[in-house]
Amino acid sequence: MTDILVELGSILFSVVLPILLIAAIGFVLQRGVGLDMATLTRLSFYYVLPAVVFTSLVGAEIEAAAIAMVAAFTVLSILLTAAIAFLATLLFRLPRRSRGAVVMGASIQNAGNFGLTVQTLAFRSSGLAEAATSLYSFYMVTQNVLTFTAGVGLASSGEGHATEGRARLRALREAGRQMLRLPPVYAVAAGVAVMLVRGRLGAAAGPLERLLDPIWQVITLVRSAFVGVAVLSLGAQLATLRAQKMDPAALLAAILRLVAGPVLGLATIALFGLRGFPAQVLLVGSANPTAVNVMLLCLQFRNNEDSAARMVLYTTLFSPLTVTLAIYAARSGLVG
Repeated sequence: MTDILVELGSILFSVVLPILLIAAIGFVLQRGVGLDMATLTRLSFYYVLPAVVFTSLVGAEIEAAAIAMVAAFTVLSILLTAAIAFLATLLFRLPRRSRGAVVMGASIQNAGNFGLTVQTLAFRSSGLAEAATSLYSFYMVTQNVLTFTAGVGLASSGEGHATEGRARLRALREAGRQMLRLPPVYAVAAGVAVMLVRGRLGAAAGPLERLLDPIWQVITLVRSAFVGVAVLSLGAQLATLRAQKMDPAALLAAILRLVAGPVLGLATIALFGLRGFPAQVLLVGSANPTAVNVMLLCLQFRNNEDSAARMVLYTTLFSPLTVTLAIYAARSGLVG
């Protein structure tokens, strides 16, 4: 028992605490001087995150089968969580207008600025941080595709939108255009293209790599700013949220995200027969809090936006516990 507590404390101290401290700096800065959240968010999403995704892919060799496996795992685990969340809304007799927000809050996680940071710190000591972020990048991209397709349908399902079929169709088309403008999607495409070209050229790729070295240096320098910028942005976003009263829908979504999410992630890992490093990455990645995109979509469609904000707040505040337990489970050999 003592060994378990020591290991949990070590994970909390070396992996989770750095994230909390940087988020706290963002929180204090936002409350103290007022940061420009639009600029900060774009800086993280359009500048730093693509560099992380690109360098992770180019720096680690991933086979097409592994990419397909991660994509399939992402889709199935999200669908399972969404199904459980929907059944829970029926069981607890939540109003119909709240169901879409709860399903989104439970199934769509913060795989970007939070999830990738956790992967970096969780596998840093073993020297596998880059391989972990590379593999998990495909989870993030697959989830973004689902968020800006199925997520838009859920967000537009609240009162006042259920019968606006044409408006919803226009929203889906706009969401598709937004997805095509997401830099991480193109970073994945560029990374995969480089991997294919390098594999085709073999040793002949050496001169080309030396020629492009200055560009590679720029990208790696930008990547080095990821943890500081992304997690600071998350802390600043939390400072803009208000949770003045207990919200049953938000509480249900938070419990499902932080408890059912990892459990269903573990079940999906077992279903796919995954073991070793890929299973560890996906297990650690299943314990993240609700994505800020859930709140943004609910704001756009005026669908329980206050409740969605509380989902983000509740899950982010309590995610250190679930993340610590998930990392411990991965390291302890639960998934090989």
